[in-house]
Amino acid sequence: MAVIFLVVVIVIVVEVIAITTAITIIAITTIRHLSSPVSGLQVSRFVSLCEDGVWGVRKACAEVFMSVSCACSLATRKDRLSPVFVSLLTDQSRWVRVAAFQNLGPFISTFADPSVTGLHYNEEGVLVIGTPQDPAAPHHE
Repeated sequence: MAVIFLVVVIVIVVEVIAITTAITIIAITTIRHLSSPVSGLQVSRFVSLCEDGVWGVRKACAEVFMSVSCACSLATRKDRLSPVFVSLLTDQSRWVRVAAFQNLGPFISTFADPSVTGLHYNEEGVLVIGTPQDPAAPHHE
């Protein structure tokens, strides 16, 4: 009986790791294509993952939230992503809340106007000083 339980737990953990990896890959792919903003369907899918019943999936979403936010319009950030992020900050799982609070600053920074602050995220998701067209801008992580 204990062996069967252990096998079931291992299968569940492997599934959560696979889903977490998939979410991370989606976010990285999204951030690499910043020149084409994400569609409403992509945002809807991400939002549904943020509301998934498995806490590991929600935690993975919280960890990549800034990357997804960078690829969205300001209106989408305000109207669709902000309420979802608030729900992650108040999630029932402690691990999801911790991940959300760790990514609160980076998420907030995506609302800044690069023409005013001189800061923006490049294609790799690294915060840089300068204009988006300035390839010689120094990188700050």
